[in-house]
Amino acid sequence: MLVLKKSGHGSAGISLVELVAVIVIIGILVAILLPGGRPIRDHRSNREACMGNLANLYKGVVTYMSIYGGQYKSPPADANGEMRGSALWVKLCTNPTDILEQDNKGANSDILICPVGNVTHSYMGPANGWSKAKKYVGSDRMGNHPDGGGNALMKNGATMRIDSDVELATVQSELAP
Repeated sequence: MLVLKKSGHGSAGISLVELVAVIVIIGILVAILLPGGRPIRDHRSNREACMGNLANLYKGVVTYMSIYGGQYKSPPADANGEMRGSALWVKLCTNPTDILEQDNKGANSDILICPVGNVTHSYMGPANGWSKAKKYVGSDRMGNHPDGGGNALMKNGATMRIDSDVELATVQSELAP
């Protein structure tokens, strides 16, 4: 409770020195507390950027199929059939197609680097090719996210957060490196 003192001049209130002291203390507390929230925000935004990378990989496959897929609208293939695992993502970042506009960087493309762990070649792809995938077509590699888990890309284009390494391992049972 604020107690007002009567000064020698007959006025009641807080002196200017007291007011300045309170403002300085509040400023110091704000300066101490604000930087503490930054790593949490940065981690959250990096996790969202990782999820965005997976969503863009999905869009790349769909775009590839609509442009180059031919009669059956198939995803990229090589001599052995549909591309599997992360080779599918690399193909989307390599000429002559470079659907994801990554300057023909292939495996070194920015979109293939998880912003959370900053690891190159970060995402797994479908183990048996896109058309044979059941539910998942991509995910983070184990260890991309230091706090465990990661993100997954479903065949319908939805991305989802995976909270634990155990759940991520279940998702990865349908995927290949």
